[in-house]
Amino acid sequence: MKTLLHLSPTAPMLQINLEPGAPVTPLRCRTGQRASLEVLEGRLWLTQQGCGDDLFLEAGQRLTLQGPAVLYAGADGAAPLRLRWMQEAGTLRARPARLSAA
Repeated sequence: MKTLLHLSPTAPMLQINLEPGAPVTPLRCRTGQRASLEVLEGRLWLTQQGCGDDLFLEAGQRLTLQGPAVLYAGADGAAPLRLRWMQEAGTLRARPARLSAA
């Protein structure tokens, strides 16, 4: 069973380091939460449960989404990946959680 990374109110930010070839890391954004995922270093491969489109982000790019959503993140290429995952209570404009780069 894979563990989903999620944040508690006392831990609003999480830094994630993934090596090339490491297993995909699941990230969960709960109902009533909004999340931001920023690539600090490397190239991110990202997919969302229930969504057929994958997304690739480079260092400096960010993704924002509204929960509920489950994302799967992995390092793309030969370089290590470093991410910042932040969640907070609140909502974005009313729309379903879909992958899109900001």
